[in-house]
This record gives sequence, C-alpha cells and structure tokens, in this order.
Amino acid sequence: MELRISPFGAISEKEQIAIINLIKIGNEANADLILERLENSLFTACLHQENRIVGTATIKRPELPYRTYVFDQAGLTYPLENFTLELGYIFIENEFRNQGLALSICRALISLIPKETIFATTRIDNRGMQSILQQLYFTAEGRAYKNRSKTKLLQFYLRNNFLN
Repeated sequence: MELRISPFGAISEKEQIAIINLIKIGNEANADLILERLENSLFTACLHQENRIVGTATIKRPELPYRTYVFDQAGLTYPLENFTLELGYIFIENEFRNQGLALSICRALISLIPKETIFATTRIDNRGMQSILQQLYFTAEGRAYKNRSKTKLLQFYLRNNFLN
C-alpha cells in the first residue's frame, strides 16, 4: 500500500474522480460541494492499493459561513479566525477497515502542519472515528448537534497543536 499526499489540484483527474467517489460512498458530505471544497483544500491524502484508491482524507479550508454554522450549532464561542483548517473527508473502503489505515492517513496529514489548530466533526455514533481523533489529541468540545439535513447528530472535536 502506498500513501500519497498533495494538494488536490496536483492529483490526476482520474484519481480526483476516485477520491470524490469514495467520499460520496461515505454519505457524510454534501455531494454537490465536494469538488469545490477539495479544490480549496490544503492537502488531500490517498491510499493506493495496486491501481486503485482505497482510502482518503483531507485537510480542508472551510469557508466562514460553514465554520460559523458548526461553531454556533456546537455552542462554541471561540474566535473563528483561529480555526481555518478542518480534518475531514475521511473514508476507507470496507475491506481495508480495522487495520489502522485511517489513523495513519490522518496522522500523516496532521504532521504536515504541526503548528496549526485543526477541528473535525464526526457522528456521535461513529466510535471508530472518535477513537482516531482522540489518539491524535483531539478533544470533544461543545454540544452534539444535528447536521444540516437533520438526519445525524455530530460532535465537534478540536486539536490545539500548541498544547500537544
């Protein structure tokens, strides 16, 4: 298996499509906004098994309206200008899960920005992702809140790299 990390724009079109399709399979993101948000991201990681991408994660640069929404919903009053990076779009194909791959991908991405504060959100029933975030020194902050489609409860996590 090979891990590659680069800006999304430096990835081939074929691989970009594969990454987008993986994120859509995860069914956690607004499919209409994935490409735009990936194009605006800082780094995208993709895990290759032979000639296919089997896992991905991204350091996103979320826009102010999204950050405002997340922080308001979670009941957080931190200054938004301090929170410009989000770890997200994390997905591993089913047959490759429970091997520590998501943790490895996320750890590799975070190591590229050691001085930055990063946030993430995950479903409150996603124990695997919660464990990964905790292993990477993220802490749950604020209250759980419903996603925009009101179908899932999410929890906000924060990693203040200056403290870790």
